[in-house]
Amino acid sequence: MDLSVSMAVTTFGIVIYTICNNLAFRRYERLKNDYDVLFDEILKTKKWIRWPFLKRKEILRFPKGNILEITLKNPPLEFTIDKKDIKIDVPTTYEDMFDLPLGNYFELKKHKTQFMQQEFTKKNKKSVHYLVMSYLCLYDMWESIFYFRILRYFVYLGILLIATGAIIIVNPIDLLFTALP
Repeated sequence: MDLSVSMAVTTFGIVIYTICNNLAFRRYERLKNDYDVLFDEILKTKKWIRWPFLKRKEILRFPKGNILEITLKNPPLEFTIDKKDIKIDVPTTYEDMFDLPLGNYFELKKHKTQFMQQEFTKKNKKSVHYLVMSYLCLYDMWESIFYFRILRYFVYLGILLIATGAIIIVNPIDLLFTALP
């Protein structure tokens, strides 16, 4: 019985791991595509690139007591919604999917309908196109990060189930009692 239960748990873990890992990778690829579209097509400006060797916050200590404190901040995009300015960080790399606050996503989600209504009542349709496309692209980037983080937990669940299946096969308690006289 232990073998069949172990195989079922391990198989279920492998399925969860594989599916969720592939979906998370797709979300990361989508983030990269959105980033390219935002800077190349919508903003038409030079891309901001995070240097991967720099941590978000770091203190470097040098000889003779010199200290260099580094704080890395992604460039924000600013939107005005009913005379209130909101600043949303632009995610740029894989590391940003883990260390930028999800509050950016919830802020975009909270104001999405209100922002669209506000922009489509304006007279200048060209600026509306630019602002709405920027907002939608940034919203999609943050939505990808949100789902990526949820999917990562399911990937960890799959790994846990695989390990559990292996433990059921080995059953360390049986090994302990069979080793004793």
